[in-house]
Amino acid sequence: MDDQLSASDAGDTEAPRRLRRLHWSGMLCNAVLLAALLASIPYIATTA
Repeated sequence: MDDQLSASDAGDTEAPRRLRRLHWSGMLCNAVLLAALLASIPYIATTA
């Protein structure tokens, strides 16, 4: 991430696009993890 910010400051015109892609990829991974957690709540609740 720091490399992308430094590249943007250095004038790399593609750096913001790569940084945005990195950001959205991270958000997608977090959404998948959240969905898995929420889907597992009924299984945990019935065994407890």
